[in-house]
Amino acid sequence: MAQNSATLNDLRKTSNNGRRLSGVLFPPAHRKTYRNLVYLLLSLLLGTFYFAFFTAAFAVGVSTVIGVAILAGALLASRQLASFERRLTQRMLGVEIPEPTRASETTFWRRAVAEARNHKTYKELAYLWLLRFPMGVAAVAATLAALGVVLAFLGAPIVVQFHEIRLWDTAQGFPWVVNGTAEALWYTAAGLVGLWLTMSLMNGLARLHGALARVMLS
Repeated sequence: MAQNSATLNDLRKTSNNGRRLSGVLFPPAHRKTYRNLVYLLLSLLLGTFYFAFFTAAFAVGVSTVIGVAILAGALLASRQLASFERRLTQRMLGVEIPEPTRASETTFWRRAVAEARNHKTYKELAYLWLLRFPMGVAAVAATLAALGVVLAFLGAPIVVQFHEIRLWDTAQGFPWVVNGTAEALWYTAAGLVGLWLTMSLMNGLARLHGALARVMLS
């Protein structure tokens, strides 16, 4: 029985290593690549929401009579949002982030005071409010820009059927002109290489996001 169990564990490890290798060698064929893409897109949406929410909460909190209650509510909200981020990161990226121990207070004000005294609250708040938005913008901008170039190269054989492709417009004219299918196929080949590089870039950005989330939310 023990030998069979060891054999199964070895098979699982081999299978996992095979999936990792396929993800590195040919990321477009790996499911995790597309989960990473969805995660990066969500990073922009969630980062925008977190930034707007906490900016509004703290702006109103320091300028109104009921500001203390609003600030307390924002601290408690950061706790729940950080918990959501841990689950999302584990689900989408496979990065496990343990839930930190919290004080078991029952009333709103006691829980708010406990959060204000916990240094991990400010790490979570910094991640949600200050890091999630700019990292989401950078990741999505880089990914979409790279995909746009790749798609343009991949579609060259189709476009050239209708009109010639002129590249790198300069004061001297168009030094590179594509006006035939044979020439366009070279750009398609370059697009395939670019697709591999873009998918690898996406996976790298997702790993970076996961590593940062583990540091800030642990």
